[in-house]
Amino acid sequence: MRNRSPVRKNHGYGKPLERQSPTLCIRHKINEEMKDSGTGDNALVKVFEYGNTPVNFRMEDGVVMVNATAMARHFGKRPVDYLRLPSTVELLGAIVRKSHICEQKLVMTAKGSPEYGGGTWMHEDVAIDFAQWLSVDFRLWVNDRIKELLRYGMSVTPEAMEHAAADPRFVLGVVNRLREGYAEGIRLREENDRLLDTLEVQAHKVEFYDNVHRCRWERENKRIYRISQIAAELGMTGAELNSILEEKGVQRRCGHIWVPTRAYDGKGYTCKRTFRNGFDEDGEPLFCTFTVWTSKGRDFILSLFE
Repeated sequence: MRNRSPVRKNHGYGKPLERQSPTLCIRHKINEEMKDSGTGDNALVKVFEYGNTPVNFRMEDGVVMVNATAMARHFGKRPVDYLRLPSTVELLGAIVRKSHICEQKLVMTAKGSPEYGGGTWMHEDVAIDFAQWLSVDFRLWVNDRIKELLRYGMSVTPEAMEHAAADPRFVLGVVNRLREGYAEGIRLREENDRLLDTLEVQAHKVEFYDNVHRCRWERENKRIYRISQIAAELGMTGAELNSILEEKGVQRRCGHIWVPTRAYDGKGYTCKRTFRNGFDEDGEPLFCTFTVWTSKGRDFILSLFE
């Protein structure tokens, strides 16, 4: 009678346990360890080799996370040494400010070894800088893998080419992603053109209102006020305001006109204007000179009563 190897049962269900592939183990382990950080079960996990060292990449919602523990293993270094650097702390803060991503999602840690989804995982922006810290050539390799994953959902490696040759559905999936990416590119270009048109229209409006504001400002600066006009704003007569300004040492009497005192002369508060003031017995016009207040002078007088 032929001996049969015992089949292990899954308690409660009676189904035989199946041996999972390393990639499936990685997907399961990452989902279990990182589910508290907001990641889901639909993440794409890819393992690529750099110098015979496997490096895990994980893509979800258009964001790539890279296993920093696996990255550092090839160079005999540790992610913790990189994370302690002042430049790294500054980089994390800058990414948080610019992208509004919480720092806990830039660097995450899961239990276990990298082969099963454990170790330190870094957001793509941090991972590229970490790769630079490890090796310039390695940075270029990581950057290429990230760009290919973001664009195609895969990386063009010899393994990927073999997969494409063996599975036509894989090729169709890539073609569909390329088509979707092309359509998205067209949509973004159209949206960009629309925004540029809107910006051009708004720019003309801004220029128009800037010109209006400048003309009003220039006209306001050229405007002059008689003391009686300023006094009316304060609810008093011109004579009363002149007396108050004299008491405060702002102006003094000089003949028949008021002039600023030495402390306030030359500040642009006043100027002199000549007005026609009736006619003489021969019918000739009479002119007299008065001190008037500029917009700056008016604001100064009003500030004395605040």
